[in-house]
Amino acid sequence: TFPPSPDMPADDEPIREMHAGDFGAKDESLSEYRRLLREQHYLATKINAAGDDGEEGDEEDDPANSEDDENGPGPAVNSCFVAHLTNALKENEKAVDFLSKESSTSSTVGNLPLELYAKVSRVMKTSESDQPTSFDKGNLLMFLVNSSQYLYNLLRHEPTREMAVRQQYESNKGRKKRRVQTPTAAIMDSTTFQTLSSNALVSTKALSKLLTPLLANKSTSQRTRKNVNDNQEPAVTSRMVDVVSKLYQLWKSVTDWVDNAEDMVNAISKRVYTFEQVEGMSQSLVTVPLVLFDMSSLSNKLTSKLSRARFFEMEAWSAVKSSTQIPVLGSASAGGEDDCLAALSRLKIEATSGQHMKNIDPLSRCTSSSSGTLSSSLTRAVIDDAIVIRQWVLDLNQAKSHRERITFVQDIIERWNALPSLPTPPFDGLEGGIANLSAALAANTRDSITVLSSSCFSYSHIIGNAEARLLNSTIADNTSEQDARLRSKEGVALALLELTRLPILSVVEEKLHLRHELLDWNNRVKDIMTASAVSKISYSQIENLYRQLMSILALKTDRRIELCQNIKPCTMIEGQMKLFAASEESLICPATSAWARTQFNKSSKWIEGYNDVMDIINSQSNSAPGVSSPPPLSSST
Repeated sequence: TFPPSPDMPADDEPIREMHAGDFGAKDESLSEYRRLLREQHYLATKINAAGDDGEEGDEEDDPANSEDDENGPGPAVNSCFVAHLTNALKENEKAVDFLSKESSTSSTVGNLPLELYAKVSRVMKTSESDQPTSFDKGNLLMFLVNSSQYLYNLLRHEPTREMAVRQQYESNKGRKKRRVQTPTAAIMDSTTFQTLSSNALVSTKALSKLLTPLLANKSTSQRTRKNVNDNQEPAVTSRMVDVVSKLYQLWKSVTDWVDNAEDMVNAISKRVYTFEQVEGMSQSLVTVPLVLFDMSSLSNKLTSKLSRARFFEMEAWSAVKSSTQIPVLGSASAGGEDDCLAALSRLKIEATSGQHMKNIDPLSRCTSSSSGTLSSSLTRAVIDDAIVIRQWVLDLNQAKSHRERITFVQDIIERWNALPSLPTPPFDGLEGGIANLSAALAANTRDSITVLSSSCFSYSHIIGNAEARLLNSTIADNTSEQDARLRSKEGVALALLELTRLPILSVVEEKLHLRHELLDWNNRVKDIMTASAVSKISYSQIENLYRQLMSILALKTDRRIELCQNIKPCTMIEGQMKLFAASEESLICPATSAWARTQFNKSSKWIEGYNDVMDIINSQSNSAPGVSSPPPLSSST
């Protein structure tokens, strides 16, 4: 054994334990600890020089030396044990230098990891901090990554197993000497550690994989509970574990909040949030530990999202309430250009793909129902139902203000019984609220539906008779006086006189108007054909006749446009009318339409050939001076 060193403290003198509050304000305890470490390192080196090589085999102990062994380091304290003790002391000294440097060289509170640790320790014990302080997340991350290196080295060089061997030797009362095995790192290999350490600065998952084994290691928990109290290891190791553990928990709670907030603001994932969750996320900014960091960017985005959500709720309820109001006759056009419908359509798009509202569901605050449960009545389905109701209200207004097709009116009547129900808005406007929007709409439109139903029912027999007579007249083999009369201009005019008096427009009336136009065109062509036998007709006359026929068949005449000017377009009826026009051409004017087409095609080809010849002549005359160009062709030719 070695004599006690006069420069070293007594073996049973404990080193003063350091507290979180000691860091940052002054580093006297760190300086004192550094000095003690160096002295213990010096002593360990001396012991290592005089120790054995740790290669003794199993042999009987010498009883004469047992008394000296009890007063000395003991046989278990061989060169291998002291080597690891020396490495541990070196790493502790590095850790002390690192902690001291981090605490003394920084210029601002936000850059002091040890002051941050002390601050967090104090704040966690109270409801709020003494003064608002903002810390830098980047510095905290750098501190955690750097600290993991020192913590890894401390745990790797820990001589706990040698101590276990010594205790086992003492429990056997010195009967045998046992070979001391070199302790190995039980946490992770150095290659894995270096890989995780290099990725930890850019990956939260890598940082978690780096620190979790270090902080959750069995020897770490044992050291925290027992070894520190027994002074079997340097106190800076346990303090390092405590610092890194608490700051990592702080970092993890902050990054988890940031990840959730960014997903909430930017809708990165497909997750949806309630209004209360967004509001709670914004309010949590004033709580620990988020108050310790600068979250102004996310705070502004959350505030903007909440502001838009609140206004969206009021705007949506206002539009839903207005959807049941009957507009003034003539205020909305047949195309559906209505302020309320436009607002509902815009809100629907925003709720589906808007930046602020697309991941909020439901679209409003949750309110307490009569049963005591929380529910929200404003959903995307409510906006869809309001759009359906508003379109029906506009169609009803259209049918009341214009002479519409009977099919359109019948569709309005059928939809009235199938309108969806709207919930009651949670707040009222300046004009007061309505207890039940759907009930109020039904009461306000019942009279209008009654009038429209009466119109469809009262005149249906007149329309049916006209359809039957028109259908019979379309059969060329039917030569009865009634059918022949309906193929004349006078007979069609008489049938139209009866139908135009009705308050609704029927498809048979549209067909009779088209037949009347074809009959009128047929008479004009017959007059021109008769005149062509006496004198020549101009190309412009032929062209006009052909263009008029094409307009009738395409439903583009002025008469047709005037008839359908204010009615709701219907693609199906338009298709039926075009098919009817094509069949009427072969029934009413087969000869005249064939003559007009033939004359137009022949004239057009002749004009086209004439223009080609004139182009050649003009090109030659331009190259030959003195040759005059022929006059252009007159349209009366």
